[in-house]
Amino acid sequence: MRVAILSDIHSNLQALTKALSIVDRSRIDEVYCLGDIVGYGANPNECVSLVRNRAKYCVLGNHDLAAIDTSHADYFTKPGRIAAEWTHRTLTQDNTEYLISLPYSIQKENFTLVHASPLDPQNWEYVLSLQIAQKQFAAFTTQLSFIGHTHVPSICGENLRTFS
Repeated sequence: MRVAILSDIHSNLQALTKALSIVDRSRIDEVYCLGDIVGYGANPNECVSLVRNRAKYCVLGNHDLAAIDTSHADYFTKPGRIAAEWTHRTLTQDNTEYLISLPYSIQKENFTLVHASPLDPQNWEYVLSLQIAQKQFAAFTTQLSFIGHTHVPSICGENLRTFS
């Protein structure tokens, strides 16, 4: 089975549309989303609608949560808070309800999906080093875990020899 992993879309409809066109050309069987569908960009409703229609599984991101309840944007940068407040006012009721329904993590037989740290997904910790990654392995029992949030693609094996 071929799977596409999307993450940190941040309401960027142009980038999401391009990514989905690549997915379509690549004969992908399933699409999973690691959260942060909204935030910053001008098209939160269109992006949520596309993800709702295309992603088999999707988890909640910190910007999604802040768009639902802007008090969760208190630690954001000023532009991030402004974007969360605007998105909160702009989202349709259906799309807000969809975001509210998203879990912090999804665990299936072979994989775990989470936006931030598998160890504490509600804390929004960035996994940016071998030291932080090492702690995460205790938090899931599946063969693979897919983590978004960092905006930096990387792979880390349990042997901790690789983080790139």
